Amino acid sequence: NLEEASKYHWWTKQEKEKERLKKLKQENKLQEHIESFPKWEELEEEEGDGEEKRYVLIKNNPEPETVKLPDGRGGYIETTFPPGDYIAFSVAFYLNKYANIWKIY
Repeated sequence: NLEEASKYHWWTKQEKEKERLKKLKQENKLQEHIESFPKWEELEEEEGDGEEKRYVLIKNNPEPETVKLPDGRGGYIETTFPPGDYIAFSVAFYLNKYANIWKIY
């Protein structure tokens, strides 16, 4: 349910996220998008300020790795990361202190 899924996001981002999910579904890419998320237990919590929590997946590569990253316009940019540790995934949650609910930002 894309309507319900969009409600997990911060209120100012819900409509944009719903449209993005609809587009992925129309392009038959929604399942691929869902499967691209890491498992929750792979994520590490970073220090927050009480109203923000950020979870990251830190990856270590002994060799350079070339990946495609979203360019923010619907396309991708191919980028090569040097050997070492890097953040491969990041998600931020913000607290709506009036409703006492955490939302994806």
